This record gives sequence, structure tokens and C-alpha cells, in this order.
Amino acid sequence: MANTKRCIIITAKLNGTISENIDILPEDLVLCADGGYAYAKAEGVTPDAIIGDFDSLSDELCEDVLNFENTEHGKAPEIVRLAVDKKDTDTIACVKYGLRAGCGDFVIVGGLSGRLDHTIANLNVLSFLVDMGVRAWIRDSKNHARMIKGTFVEGMPTMEHVFNREVGINNGTPGMVLLSNRKNYNFSVYSYVERSTGVSIKGAKYNLDKAVMTNSYPLGTSNEFDGDNDAIISVEFGRLLIILSEND
Repeated sequence: MANTKRCIIITAKLNGTISENIDILPEDLVLCADGGYAYAKAEGVTPDAIIGDFDSLSDELCEDVLNFENTEHGKAPEIVRLAVDKKDTDTIACVKYGLRAGCGDFVIVGGLSGRLDHTIANLNVLSFLVDMGVRAWIRDSKNHARMIKGTFVEGMPTMEHVFNREVGINNGTPGMVLLSNRKNYNFSVYSYVERSTGVSIKGAKYNLDKAVMTNSYPLGTSNEFDGDNDAIISVEFGRLLIILSEND
């Protein structure tokens, strides 16, 4: 059975609040990526660890981190200090921490509304987690992002039935995802590799049946749910980035 322990990573750029995006459970592993601790403190969330080079924390919050490091009694987050000159982003350092802890579900809260290069880096983190064989989402109050890849074994997709409406995007198989119908949301589907084949979309205003998508043409932008139907998206070969976006 796949490990379903959940890792929640709070990033330094968040559209909305933590509580608007996720209900944190006592058994969750909660990590703050550097400045994500500011959001956690504002909402009274005590993380299990704060990870980063702390270049985006205020002097007051850096004092908190120093006090945590010197705390010997009571519940205090673990502090993982990263070098300023490092190869990993704070977010992927949190991901690796969660993987070492045995987590099989990742929810990255925020990370979509800051610098463009940081947003792209966080989408790359989704791709990395797909390769690690775990489920992952990035979400804020406006957008939810999920990635899937097609894997065929003797002509059939491997099956791992998981259903999780809490985050709005539900994993059916490694090559299939069910999008829960959300009012005032549309969704977009993009190939995250040069060429994805066998792309199908059902339950939408614009459906596809085993189509070819490339990463050089935005064929799947701004689709809509068909009435009250959920949408099912699948890919045979390749990798898809799926984004749910609230309508303006």
C-alpha cells in the first residue's frame, strides 16, 4: 500500500491564507520554506520544521528562529539552515525533507504568485515529485496545479485509485486525474514535455480523444466543466501540467 502520510509545505509567496487553502491535520508533516514561516506564525500554525537560508524573513522572525534553535523544552520546530550559495531552492529542500520522512502526499501551499522564475521552479518541483512516484499539488486561493505522466505496462496503465476532494484535484492513476467540478473555475492542460500522446479529456466543454499535445502550442488553455460533470484527464505517453484557475 502506498504511503499516504501528507507533507504540507508553506512557501514564502501565498495568495490568500493557509486556512483558505488547506485544513491541517494533527498527523500532517508541516514544513515552512523560509519566509513561509511568516504566514504560519500569523495564523498560529506551529510547523514541524523551518527550512531555508532565511533571506526572506524579517529581523523579528529571524529572532524567532534563533530562539527555536536554542529551545530545549516544549514543542519547537526543527531549524534546518541552508547555505545562501546552494543548488536547491528552499521548496525542494522541504520536499526532500518530506520524502526522507516517508511522505506520499505533498501539498505545496503558495509558490504561484511571486517571481516568474520561482513559479517555474515550483512547477519543476511537481515534475520531480511525479518522478518520485508520489502525489503532489500546488495551490493558492486562485490556482491549483497538478502534474501526471503516462505509464503503460504491457499496454495497460498501472492503477492506483486515490480520491481526495479536499484539494480539488483527485488522482485516479499515474496517467489519469479526476478534476472535481468547481463553480467559477476553468482548467487548462499543457504538455510538460516536447510531445504527449493519447491525451483524452472527458466531461468538459471541449473534449479530446487520444490527441497529441506539444509544449510549443497552447491547445488546452481555458477549458470549462460541462454542467455539473467532473472532468477526467488522461495521458498514455508523456507528461501533463493541469491547472485549475478561478475565473476573474
